[in-house]
Amino acid sequence: PQTASKMSGGPMVFPYTYLAKVRNFPWRAFWNESRMFRFMTYTLPVPIFVLAKIRKALDSEDNRRQWKEIRGRRLINFFDPYAIPPNKIHLDDHH
Repeated sequence: PQTASKMSGGPMVFPYTYLAKVRNFPWRAFWNESRMFRFMTYTLPVPIFVLAKIRKALDSEDNRRQWKEIRGRRLINFFDPYAIPPNKIHLDDHH
């Protein structure tokens, strides 16, 4: 007895998976016809390089220490009356 199989081994009628969609995309025609696609392909490494340098600078230990100090100056525990600076106490705000 021969079983009927719907899998023929040929190309899919509709590319369901992401990889099939990428594989069926007309890359050569897109490259030849789209100036913007070529431009973006050639210029993509530049912002990646610049953003990597910015991220490296922002993740440095000196920068982390500086921002920890800045945030520490802003941190006030209002439940500890001795920790509140005098300029932060507003006595005339009560209605």
